[in-house]
Amino acid sequence: MYHTTDLRTVLAKRMDYYEKTLSKTDIQQKLIVLTGWLGNLLPVPIPGSDHAIPIRFTDELGKDYTFRLTVRSPRPGELRYDMKPEFMFKEWHAFVVEKNLQVGESIFLWWDDRGHFRIRVREPPALHRLFATTFLH
Repeated sequence: MYHTTDLRTVLAKRMDYYEKTLSKTDIQQKLIVLTGWLGNLLPVPIPGSDHAIPIRFTDELGKDYTFRLTVRSPRPGELRYDMKPEFMFKEWHAFVVEKNLQVGESIFLWWDDRGHFRIRVREPPALHRLFATTFLH
């Protein structure tokens, strides 16, 4: 038998959802995206590109949100490049205000069974079984 936190970890690995505990920067400025999400959950933006990648997410109520993903450009002479991916302020901040998100709360991101990005706040997605098929909602 699993403890609740152990079960969440097992399900996260099995069902490929990603969790982020929100920091002060995430709430007040922009969502700092974990580098490990790039290429797995999210596309990899081109460093130095003038165009952020718009990514549409659907929340647990069925409402759509579009956040723009970008990475910083390498600085001249920089020996170690850190992309620092982020969702830009405008749309992300509107989501934070609408959901009344606070520092320390979590967001959960995943691809649903139809290939759409999903986002859920505070609680991980629920695991459902229907006709021997398991999916997140």
